[in-house]
Amino acid sequence: GSGVYLGHSLVADGSTLAGANGVAFHTIDVDGTDTITLPTDANEGDVHVILVKTATGTPKITLTTSVPAMSAVAVAAGDMIICVYDGSAWVRGTAIA
Repeated sequence: GSGVYLGHSLVADGSTLAGANGVAFHTIDVDGTDTITLPTDANEGDVHVILVKTATGTPKITLTTSVPAMSAVAVAAGDMIICVYDGSAWVRGTAIA
């Protein structure tokens, strides 16, 4: 083959992500407190990677349906959130400076 295509989408405040069917990569421009909702139709092993592209104002992200819960966590440009569905819940890992 010719490699792995991860795909990309730009998400915004209030976005509800669709099922990844594998790995989905997203960028977000955060301005204030932005909320992202993880999908309820996920399959075990689905992964969503969210990269903060820009961060202005008092940038924070609330991520719903994740374990542990992520509510209004301060972020900066370049911060990353990785969410993996384990078959029963979204598990979140973060690389926040």
